[in-house]
Amino acid sequence: MRGWRRWKMYMCRGRDLVEKQGATWQPIAKLPAELCSGFYLTIWRGKLLLSGTPQKAYTLDIGSRTWTELVVPAKYCGLVQSSCCLEI
Repeated sequence: MRGWRRWKMYMCRGRDLVEKQGATWQPIAKLPAELCSGFYLTIWRGKLLLSGTPQKAYTLDIGSRTWTELVVPAKYCGLVQSSCCLEI
């Protein structure tokens, strides 16, 4: 994917989104306050997609480190069990 940081690893730790840099994990952004548990990270459209409970979803622009809340239609709301993204 053009412009995407290939081979980077991310995870949620506490209230931070962290990125693996060498042998350590470095915080790169605070998690949105509305998300308290059960979140999943997926690469989506060149950004990180964070979804979880309560039924909210956000994207993170890695470059600017800004979160954008997504509008999730009611028919797609519910508990998130897992996530993945396949782009062809």
